[in-house]
Amino acid sequence: MESVIRRHQTGIWFARVFVIMPDHVHGLFRFPNPQYPLRKAILDFKRWTARQGKFQWQCDFFDHRLRRDESVKEKADYILMNPVRGGLTQTPEQWLHRFIATDALG
Repeated sequence: MESVIRRHQTGIWFARVFVIMPDHVHGLFRFPNPQYPLRKAILDFKRWTARQGKFQWQCDFFDHRLRRDESVKEKADYILMNPVRGGLTQTPEQWLHRFIATDALG
């Protein structure tokens, strides 16, 4: 989570929400820095976290760009509900392995 927050603070990405699940992660990002487009930013993040955490990521990742008619809030809420749908908590607020930008849901 520290790496997600650091990359958020340094402008590599803007993470609206990020949730760590037992075997995968979900995030809602904006990539404002042309030096760190989506693919480079995600692969660098995975490389760094794999070295630090001594675990192995799958080879690639799945991404979905929001269309004009899709609500950022709805997508953020969907991501935050993953621990509830997974039977890990009763409410999203109980799940400690998450990051929410202070202005993400407003």
